[in-house]
Amino acid sequence: MLVTSNVDDFARLARAVQVHPGLVLIEQGGLLRDEQMEVVRRALVLIDAELAGGADMVNRVLRIWADLTYAFEDLP
Repeated sequence: MLVTSNVDDFARLARAVQVHPGLVLIEQGGLLRDEQMEVVRRALVLIDAELAGGADMVNRVLRIWADLTYAFEDLP
């Protein structure tokens, strides 16, 4: 799985393949290192909950914002 704030490029790349291992897209660039780490920690908790519920991240994207709101979506 890949974590990036380069949202547009990696979303486009994920749409171009049949299968990908999952993406975490940090929807705001320019975050300070501590802010980035907080977003990544929250993403890990969310992904762990998905896994515990029987869902994996194959062909899925977690979009997460600095205020820790988030959305899971299928891609492609």
